[in-house]
Amino acid sequence: MKSLFLCFLAASLATLGACSRDRSRTQDHDALTIISEREIANPNDQDRAGALTLTSASLVASEAAIDRIVNSRCAREVACNNIGADKLFASGEMCAREARSRMYDELKSMTCWAGVDGKKLDACLDSIRGKSCADPVDAVNRISACRASELCLKAELPR
Repeated sequence: MKSLFLCFLAASLATLGACSRDRSRTQDHDALTIISEREIANPNDQDRAGALTLTSASLVASEAAIDRIVNSRCAREVACNNIGADKLFASGEMCAREARSRMYDELKSMTCWAGVDGKKLDACLDSIRGKSCADPVDAVNRISACRASELCLKAELPR
């Protein structure tokens, strides 16, 4: 009987420990959820997600910058009715493939190894959004604010 009581007591203590641990996990999850909701509260800011803010500059990984430029570029093509049968791009996938290939060549080279300046990336995205549908697609491809020479952080290779 005494051993049964000890087993019951041990099981009760283990259950209490597990319950309090779950509560702390829930609190941590709730805190992360609040932070995440705060970060994307403004729909205009969701395009800046993923930017790591430094003291006075922001750093965006080249791959994340490519994704954001491709998304903006193809969103413009959708808005300008350039995607579909007998259009400039047969599908959104084709638009993304072409835009990604072009940007990958620009930003994944050794010239952009340090990443992309977040503020300059925002200027590039604003330029894409501001391009008129009357502008030829080539004009979008040549936006100077979206060139590697503008976007890439200037840093020397470590010696």
